[in-house]
Amino acid sequence: MRGLIALFSIAIFAGSAFGQSFQVEDNGLLRLPKMAQDSHLENLSIGRSGKLLVPSSITQLVVDDLVMAENARISIAPRETQFVLTLKHASLADGSVLAAVGSHGDFGVPGGDGTHVKVVIETGEVTNLVIDASGGKGGDGWAGATGSHGKNAVCWGLGSSAGSNGGNGSNGMPGGDGGNVELSLAQSQWLEVIDIRQQGGIGGQAGAAGAAGKGGRSASCWLYSLGDAAQDGQQGQQGQAAAAGSPGILTVHQ
Repeated sequence: MRGLIALFSIAIFAGSAFGQSFQVEDNGLLRLPKMAQDSHLENLSIGRSGKLLVPSSITQLVVDDLVMAENARISIAPRETQFVLTLKHASLADGSVLAAVGSHGDFGVPGGDGTHVKVVIETGEVTNLVIDASGGKGGDGWAGATGSHGKNAVCWGLGSSAGSNGGNGSNGMPGGDGGNVELSLAQSQWLEVIDIRQQGGIGGQAGAAGAAGKGGRSASCWLYSLGDAAQDGQQGQQGQAAAAGSPGILTVHQ
């Protein structure tokens, strides 16, 4: 635990807020501080497997010089408005990722939509870049309640009672829509090394049917039998699986 705390601290204090320059160390994690909606950074460096989190309060980010090492990642917090990233100069190593994915839904909660993003790259070198604006997975449906069991008959008392029906499972929730991606690239060949992912999230699974309650048993007494065994309840109905979200739209400007 101490090692994780130290690593996080190193990533935070590597940046200089006054110079609008930030550095994320290898395997480090940094969340940009509260800044203007339209923010400008002079330099941004993300080390190998480092992660930068961009809060939803920032809608446009201009970076004069961005360096992403192998497997570096920029994660965009979900939002309802488009996020615009403008790179005056970029050096993007293999495995670089810009993620703007929708959140996964919990039970009974639909998947979140991927964020609409616009990426402008004016100069630099792009070895490989994944832009992921996929929708989130829809939440699964709730399982139906199990029916309660009937009471058994007892001598010198009441007869058996029927079991109750199981509850119906709820429907799965729909997956989120993929976000729209808009690219403005200075070099058309960069399209060959940019992987766009904007599929809709898969729909949630149907809630399972509730099991039927069992009927109570008859009682065998000394001189007689008390009633017959009561009927079992009926099993509930399974819910419906949900549909996947719609894919986003890709637009390229050259």
